[in-house]
Amino acid sequence: MYRQWIYSILYIGTSLGLQSQDFRLLGEYEYRDLNTSFHNPENIFDLSNHTWFGVLLYQDQFKLNEDSRFILHGRGSIQTRYINHADEHWKHDLKYQSIEAYYNYSNNDFNLSIGRKKIKWGVGYVANPTGIVSRPPGPEDSNDHLYSITGADVVQFSFPKENKQFEILFLPGTKANKTYASLNAFATRYYRYFAPFDMSMVGRIDQRLNYQLGYNSSVSVGNALELHGEFLFDSYNSAQIPQPQSMVQFTPDDRKTFRFLVGGQWSPSRKVNWVMEYLHFQNGYQESQWIDYKAIVERLNSNHYIKPLQAEADKALKNLAAGAGTPLQKNYLFNRFHFSNLNRTVALEWVAFTNLNDFNTFTRWAGNFRFKESSPFSMFTHLVYIFGNHGEFGTIGHPFTFRIGFQWLW
Repeated sequence: MYRQWIYSILYIGTSLGLQSQDFRLLGEYEYRDLNTSFHNPENIFDLSNHTWFGVLLYQDQFKLNEDSRFILHGRGSIQTRYINHADEHWKHDLKYQSIEAYYNYSNNDFNLSIGRKKIKWGVGYVANPTGIVSRPPGPEDSNDHLYSITGADVVQFSFPKENKQFEILFLPGTKANKTYASLNAFATRYYRYFAPFDMSMVGRIDQRLNYQLGYNSSVSVGNALELHGEFLFDSYNSAQIPQPQSMVQFTPDDRKTFRFLVGGQWSPSRKVNWVMEYLHFQNGYQESQWIDYKAIVERLNSNHYIKPLQAEADKALKNLAAGAGTPLQKNYLFNRFHFSNLNRTVALEWVAFTNLNDFNTFTRWAGNFRFKESSPFSMFTHLVYIFGNHGEFGTIGHPFTFRIGFQWLW
């Protein structure tokens, strides 16, 4: 069905005339050292040692008239993985993603967008507590280097004025919007610039009356320093509290909760940028709760090796791991150093995301290389390492990762 829809859009766009076009091809080889303990005994998740990615991205803009246009941003990908399991085997996945596909009408006093669109409301780099519409990248891939994050399905009304803007959105309960909720919801944002501060207030409410209220702000200090912060209050708390001495028993945390981020970035020159941010989750585990959580997972890990208990233990481990991408503890520190245009063809990056409760740290070193400054072809490489394999970031995944790839624009 979606293929027919895409072909129809492309046909209509060809008839109306292409406004702009961008294609890029990416290829990547990835090696990962498997973590086969804690959540993942004997690699029950079929994680791969070797993976090859091929990604084709395109972005088109079709002008319908002076005030309206259609934006289309798609992603086709092929992935080949070698699964190191009891019956070692290869897996191949071919898929298409609609990253963005929306109609936009715009004049001086009013903007309307209908469809799938990326919307960034937060001001943070590693996380956006007030980004309550589109899913932001995570610390493990803050650049979304394979362009895998899709926008949200929205009907967006915007009313821009001098130094301010008001927005109201309807978000249907579609699959693309399940990052935050599977229910129909409304969201709103009021932005105002009071020199030298940029400030926004945001809110969201769904059909069950769960709501979020937030505020963010940023300010430039001189020519090199920018400071920013975000705060979000949430009436719905998804945290599950582990019960001491239980096999696998959790109780919902029904308290209202909040999270916030404070940080800044410093650019002493055009080639150097340093970002530092502190992130706090009020509903993260306390130290005793984290110990109870690890004890439950370790008991399930042991039960995996007992045949009568294996199926039930594996099911419970997979259910717990479904939430492993969300921070489980309270306090985190993010650092990023970026050096661009070294010799006009080289860019280097270092990222560290540290759990301040147990100092478990995720680190990434990255390089981007061009043969000529204006070349459309570039190569990149990543080294990822987790310090503290038995901390939160080592619960499931890979303690060491190496990537090498290329990107070609035309």
